[in-house]
Amino acid sequence: MRPDITIVGKALSGGFYPVSAVLTDEDVLGLFQPGDHGSTFGGNPLGSAIGRAALLVIVEENLVERSRELGAYFKGRLERIESDVIQEVRGKGLFIGVELKVAARPFAEALRERGILCKRRTKLCCASPRRWLLPRKKLIGPSATSKPC
Repeated sequence: MRPDITIVGKALSGGFYPVSAVLTDEDVLGLFQPGDHGSTFGGNPLGSAIGRAALLVIVEENLVERSRELGAYFKGRLERIESDVIQEVRGKGLFIGVELKVAARPFAEALRERGILCKRRTKLCCASPRRWLLPRKKLIGPSATSKPC
């Protein structure tokens, strides 16, 4: 299934400025006329320049491939952890989640104490690692017999 229109935002400016965009084919985009839609920051030259610069960084620094490589490494390391509390490790690129058999909150709090923020659901911890994930660093994981993380 492929949507007719996809609306994207937030990360388009690398976090520097509110930027969003609409992705679609020319035939669908051609149905919109000036004034058919609105946007708080729509058409802002500064936002456009920042968004363009952020996209150039993604391309020039090969961030998509790097995310794929580091994500495969990180997910592989997480999958090697032997623990009675891990149900499943899943994800794509650097968006990785660890589903637990127990409440995720103590694990999320322990990660926060180590400077790693993760989104916590009832039994799922999701982290989008940034600079702290390098293949030469040792990763620490939860164990059923020790403190979380």
